[in-house]
Amino acid sequence: MKKVVCLAIILGFCSVSLFAAEQNQIYKSPLFDFEISYPQDWQVKEISGVTAFISPLDDAGDKFSENVNIVIEDISAYQMSAKQYAKEADKNWLVADGKLKIIDFSQVMLNGEEAYCTIAENDNLKFKQYKIVKDKKAYVLTYTGQPDGFSKFQDIADNIIKTFKVQAVSDSKLAPVSGDIKKIK
Repeated sequence: MKKVVCLAIILGFCSVSLFAAEQNQIYKSPLFDFEISYPQDWQVKEISGVTAFISPLDDAGDKFSENVNIVIEDISAYQMSAKQYAKEADKNWLVADGKLKIIDFSQVMLNGEEAYCTIAENDNLKFKQYKIVKDKKAYVLTYTGQPDGFSKFQDIADNIIKTFKVQAVSDSKLAPVSGDIKKIK
């Protein structure tokens, strides 16, 4: 009897996990070699090199959609560690938004990658931003929300961000672009 109950519990957890997995979409960036999973009811928008995952509005009175956005910066001209990049990015952020206050800065592991997390806020918005440096690129993932809605979507945003993976550069992207063109097997 105990075996049957244990099996039922295990199967229940598996079906819940499968059901949760079915509720997500996977986005693979054709330009920046990353993938991320997001809820079906969130929208994806790509604008000027920014990929944004946008939450649904709560109701007709809701004027702001909490969102997770990803920006990739080519830092190949600089020799910077992830920590150096994160600190410089935060300095620039403070200059750009004179009302921004940094609440927390910490080193974390994000899906096996060293990352730096900054939590900040200004008069209107709250932010949780992760910075990863890999292959001479900086990947900046930011969850943005209004102070009253930030905690409502924080777990969902954290789950989206935790699925972020930088993909290996494909062989086709390493093919020569000048000189003799050779067939790649």
